[in-house]
Amino acid sequence: GIYAKHGIDVETLDLAGAAKAHQALIAGSADIELGSGIEMMFIAKGSPTKGVAALAGPPLGFAIMVAKDGNVHSVADLKGKLIGVSTVGSLSDWLPTEIARRQGWGSDGIRRVALGSQDGLTGALLSHNADGIIGGTQTGYRLEQEGKGKILTTFGPLIPDFIAHMIVASDTFITQHPDTLRRFLAAWFETVKFAKTHKDET
Repeated sequence: GIYAKHGIDVETLDLAGAAKAHQALIAGSADIELGSGIEMMFIAKGSPTKGVAALAGPPLGFAIMVAKDGNVHSVADLKGKLIGVSTVGSLSDWLPTEIARRQGWGSDGIRRVALGSQDGLTGALLSHNADGIIGGTQTGYRLEQEGKGKILTTFGPLIPDFIAHMIVASDTFITQHPDTLRRFLAAWFETVKFAKTHKDET
């Protein structure tokens, strides 16, 4: 009832990746996007949007996962390997590119293929059609519990100077509905506070 208390009725859209979500924002199909720090690149290139709240710093919630019986055992082994990501232009696409750049391999030092959902990514990993995948750390824990894969590393230690998650709004929505945006953000952070202080219910 937190959003209702703030006079907000939220309709959610699942668009499988930040790139598609940002397209929806620009097209006017969405007013607010729960995006990633990659949105700053779109904004810098002239996207009519703005980051309105930071949700998380270093990308601790994202990991590189590899098969248990694969041939990738360290970050150095990723050079030239094929890594599955959600969508082109998404955070999961940018992360391995940035790792390759920081390793001195160039932006194409790690090859990437867009595979959509976490199920598709996991399937590619377990069938050895990809050398690794990028996804939520919770998927890595599940793969480890099942004895099928392992977390090579999270991205927090590799890219500590980054805003992993942010809320983005269209310039039109910011201008035309500033009070609604303020109430949405108030409800969002009240929900976060509730989750932190009511762990059993959460």
